[in-house]
Amino acid sequence: MQFVVETLRYEQVEEPFIADLCPYHHQADTLRVIEEVLNERHTVCLVNTSVTGSGKTLANFAAAIRRGEGARTIGVYPTNELIADQARSLIGEGLLRVEDVVKVDSVELDHLQQLYQVRSHIEALHRLVGEDMPPVVLTNPDILYLAIYNLFGYGNRVLSYRERVFQEIVANFPILVFDEFHLYNAKQVGNVAFTVGTLARLAPERPHVFIFSSATPHGVESFLERLGLRVCDVTQEPTTCGRVVCEPVTIDLIPCDLHHWQEMETLENVLTDALAFADRTGARGAFIVDSVYDAKRLAQRLIARYGREQVGEVHGYMPREGRVGALERRYSVGTTTIDVGVDLTDNKAKEFLVFVARTGEQFIQRLGRLGRRGREPDAIAVPNRAWVLVPHYVYNILRDEITTEEAASLPRQRFLEQVRCAYTRREDFRRYWWRYAPLEAVAAAQRIRAQYLSDRIDEVTEQLQRTILDLFRQVPPDLPREEVARIAGGILGDQRRLWEDLGESIEREDSDGRVWRDWYLPALERFREGSELQVALYDRLDETAGLPPFKTYNLPFVLRRTEFRCISQERFERLVHEKAPEQAEDILRRVRRAEPLGYLKVERLLEGEPNRFCFQIRESRIDGRFEKIIRLDGFRLRLDAPFSVDALNEVLRQRQFICWISQSDPWALAREQNLPALFEVYPLQPVNVAGQSTVGSQLWSVAFGLNAFMLDAILR
Repeated sequence: MQFVVETLRYEQVEEPFIADLCPYHHQADTLRVIEEVLNERHTVCLVNTSVTGSGKTLANFAAAIRRGEGARTIGVYPTNELIADQARSLIGEGLLRVEDVVKVDSVELDHLQQLYQVRSHIEALHRLVGEDMPPVVLTNPDILYLAIYNLFGYGNRVLSYRERVFQEIVANFPILVFDEFHLYNAKQVGNVAFTVGTLARLAPERPHVFIFSSATPHGVESFLERLGLRVCDVTQEPTTCGRVVCEPVTIDLIPCDLHHWQEMETLENVLTDALAFADRTGARGAFIVDSVYDAKRLAQRLIARYGREQVGEVHGYMPREGRVGALERRYSVGTTTIDVGVDLTDNKAKEFLVFVARTGEQFIQRLGRLGRRGREPDAIAVPNRAWVLVPHYVYNILRDEITTEEAASLPRQRFLEQVRCAYTRREDFRRYWWRYAPLEAVAAAQRIRAQYLSDRIDEVTEQLQRTILDLFRQVPPDLPREEVARIAGGILGDQRRLWEDLGESIEREDSDGRVWRDWYLPALERFREGSELQVALYDRLDETAGLPPFKTYNLPFVLRRTEFRCISQERFERLVHEKAPEQAEDILRRVRRAEPLGYLKVERLLEGEPNRFCFQIRESRIDGRFEKIIRLDGFRLRLDAPFSVDALNEVLRQRQFICWISQSDPWALAREQNLPALFEVYPLQPVNVAGQSTVGSQLWSVAFGLNAFMLDAILR
């Protein structure tokens, strides 16, 4: 089934903008509101869901480009790839100098720590936002939350720098941009909501602009209204005239059994058509799938046909250094790393896409990578093409809803709305908002109030309590102070009980040198580079390809899809020093931060069927505690493959995990709860003292860390 999606145009407006650019209406409106806020010193929230490729990034940073230090802006992005892409755009187009844009992710924090010659990440952040103060800082929602709420290195003794960073962000950065907001998970949305409420209410005398940019509507207005903040929607509607924002695209829709991960079988036929099109026209293309394994195998197919110099890989298993320039090659293969806001324009431009779309949002996001060069239809030498693999039910709905005549020329907005409606909505864990987001907020509030002097502590406490209740309990705005304190106290009591039950006890030292005890819950208060199941890898596959061979990655992928063997930590560290002596300390620092379960040497990817594995634990240790958050140790791995996991089991057996266990198997659980395709739930086998299964061939499910809290929220 084929559709032709028409050109989409936006009108421009003759108003001052940046350089000699003539802005779209939404860009001019954004800049106008920001200038008004900075001049009149109040607070506004901007919502912009204008189409992908229409210059939302330029609108978000226009004030910083024009005013420099007078409009310092923090840009918040859901992936580190997108942070890097936005930095390249702002600097590469000559809009800002290199020194005006600073990226802040875990790797860049290491570099800043070395640059400033300080002892910790939080000291580096203090220097950045409190002394250097560049016009633009680009980071992710996790690091912003850790920085604002005094959580960096929380398990260590207090450094006064932690208390300063919150006040420095309040004082020095009036503009916060939350980009690709529809891709934030439920926890991140709650964190952002409390961040916005805190900054607005504790510093009402300072100007603040909070910008929410999204490719699809997300309902962000609901929590902004609860906070009583002024909201301006600057989204622009398309017109029949004006400048081209989205070029026409011909879309081939292909039905596929995505529920059982059969896309590679379907892709065999699609590749024939797509590569014939590429060979005939000289087109450049990108392939976006959900499985890292499928991306690696697909890349190998293309390398065998076109050579490595024409194929780039962009996914989490590829080391960061190996992704440099990958999007500039003729063919780029990857996972969600490509579709999260990366602009396929200029030297990264593509004429065709082949991608998998498990959800309507994914369809819209990935399609939005194509046709963003602003060309008039008669100037497009190679037509834009997309081959899209969709679930059978989506294919059938669109086939029935859109006639053949309509399919020959469809307005983009109507087509995307039909796509959005055709998909069954996946679980988005919004119930986490009511269950666990308020507990995170009261924990953060306790750290914030400790930063204020005694003459303001009562006022600050009440503002924080009202913010929490407005967001997560929807109480009347005229609720008496005593009642606010009573309800907030109840939430605080729930938080303390949960933290004491599941958290870690640590000793803290205040500014007077007094030591006191506190509770800390890493699963909700610390963000890792991945899940709790990280392993350190020496990857011969990457080394053979001339790429850096050391990384950390998710253990279940390695178990299922690679040939590997366990090596000792000492052997791993010797290999790092031997093969990457200049980068050895940086590599080992990142590895230690991930707290890996073990050290593995990966030889190659598996051909054919994946290895089967499951976790094992004595059923008596679960003690009937199903579908609730518990802390357990004593896990083991069972791997149906000729690779020893004894070294991993030795570590697993001793390490405690926060987890959630169900007597349903992972496939049944995912189907019953309509879980997202990549949600991490693993098979679990209960065993007796002799190591024999207590339920025959049946497997249960286990989720770890934050995923455990997500499942608990929807099934409680």
